Amino acid sequence: MVFRRTHNIRVKNILELPIRRKIYGIVNKYAGCHFREIERKSRLSTGLVKYHLDYLTKHDIIRQEKIGNNVRYFTKDLSDEEKKILSLLRTKNYRGIIICLISNGKSSHKKISDFIGLSPSTVSWHLKRLAKEGVINSSEKGYVLQIEKNKIIKLLITYRESFLDSLVDRTIEMWDV
Repeated sequence: MVFRRTHNIRVKNILELPIRRKIYGIVNKYAGCHFREIERKSRLSTGLVKYHLDYLTKHDIIRQEKIGNNVRYFTKDLSDEEKKILSLLRTKNYRGIIICLISNGKSSHKKISDFIGLSPSTVSWHLKRLAKEGVINSSEKGYVLQIEKNKIIKLLITYRESFLDSLVDRTIEMWDV
């Protein structure tokens, strides 16, 4: 109990600085965002953002993870699976494929292609990556999600504002939340 109180005081002291609080707020609201996104949203210089992100990471206030070719930032309270899902949802094309599978269940390659409006070859590339990540599974009859729909829907609802995507809004409305 003493550790928890001491930890909370330490976190509060670290976040007293308005710039750090601003950066932490962005990471909290846009979990899974990358450096340039934080830089744009904060309207702070590159050096300032880098310094304070490193400081917050060093003091274990936020987590920095390299996922694919991007370094993404998260608050500490997210599980590894949630981080993986959010990282993928932050990319429009992956988000479209995942939402297609949530909305339609098992879907053919053509159905997914039509749903998100991308060429079949581009969709193939994204589907391979999602399969490699263990998010989807493919069979002769189509593609299906490997992760519980409710977990994805919960993350879409929690971070709805940060996506600014009408597809996300329609999906959430479909689930009557």
